[in-house]
Amino acid sequence: MSWFLLQSVLLLTMAGWVGGCGGEQTSPAEPVVAAPAPETEHADPVESTTDACEDQDLTACYRLGNAHEAGVGVPQDHAAAIDLYGRACEGGYVLGCRAAGLLSVKEGNDTATVEQGVVWLDRACNDGFLDVCAIMTDMYLKGIGVARQPATGAQYLVYACSNGYREGCLYLDWIRDDLEREGIQIFDADPSTDASTQQPTAEQACPLLFHVGLRSDGSHDLNAHVREIPPLQLLDPVSETPAGWRLTERRTARDGVAGKRGSAAEVQWTDDQGQQLRVRVTDMFRECTLQKGTGRALVAKSPDQHLMVERESLMVANWPAVTWVDGDERHLRLWIADRCRAELTGPSTLAASDVSALAVGVDWSRVAEPCANLEASEVVR
Repeated sequence: MSWFLLQSVLLLTMAGWVGGCGGEQTSPAEPVVAAPAPETEHADPVESTTDACEDQDLTACYRLGNAHEAGVGVPQDHAAAIDLYGRACEGGYVLGCRAAGLLSVKEGNDTATVEQGVVWLDRACNDGFLDVCAIMTDMYLKGIGVARQPATGAQYLVYACSNGYREGCLYLDWIRDDLEREGIQIFDADPSTDASTQQPTAEQACPLLFHVGLRSDGSHDLNAHVREIPPLQLLDPVSETPAGWRLTERRTARDGVAGKRGSAAEVQWTDDQGQQLRVRVTDMFRECTLQKGTGRALVAKSPDQHLMVERESLMVANWPAVTWVDGDERHLRLWIADRCRAELTGPSTLAASDVSALAVGVDWSRVAEPCANLEASEVVR
């Protein structure tokens, strides 16, 4: 089926920006918003809502944005509406993320506005508005407001379908053949999955880590269409040492465990007392499906289950992580952008708080940038 014909069956069109199609499993629908009841007979509802927003009432900010978008009680002003929706979103009111993202992408006249809109839409998708995930699929498939990246679009749709969004599953079935013609393999999502489940199992996320035999002849690599990350893009960020440590080793290598993987980079830090800490970053694109939730699923599975050790879950710069002690070594593992695994390994005398502080000192955003890139490779594998 051609991309043009898909437009006629897509339940959520970019032209109409319709959210929340029918069905029991759809994500929350945006409520009809009315101005709050006046406090007195002569009170101005817009003025009272403005005052409430200034007092950090995020619902009021959302409602005021709705008024500015529709031109009800105030002159229509989409820029003001985006600002108010965004304020609500940044404060934690997820409906604001959805509204800010949709209006920014629809009305944005500059690249910065559209890019910020995509950030808000991604947040709404992650926070349960699965119809927004499907909208982002359409954007990435057709290059609307973003660079055309079919693999990224497919990723959003698999996430929506696997979390119970039935319209997303229908859309996925429609476009499966087109995606496969572009070399993008789609794993069957289970639409019966409880919608409250926010991540795949570790085995679903990285099947080749659990079934190594599948890749014995090298013909079953996942994401073979995806561009491999240049090793230096992983190496340079972790080469910058925190205070009190110096760089004593720096190298790139293929990770030989469980077969051929993507790029890997490793450095060694040494402190003034001679303590050493290894930091290794590995591109896992050949092992994992790169669907949303991969990082959380693999962190939940770490360390390997046969290691009967105590583990401590934590967040490092907004990325899921876990730390544990095995013998005389302390480990901290985190996953970045559902694609790259980073691991810090040092002496067991390092407390969890110490290795966590060292991990926080790394600028992981520089690792996240290449790890979040799912552009197609120019090389036919």
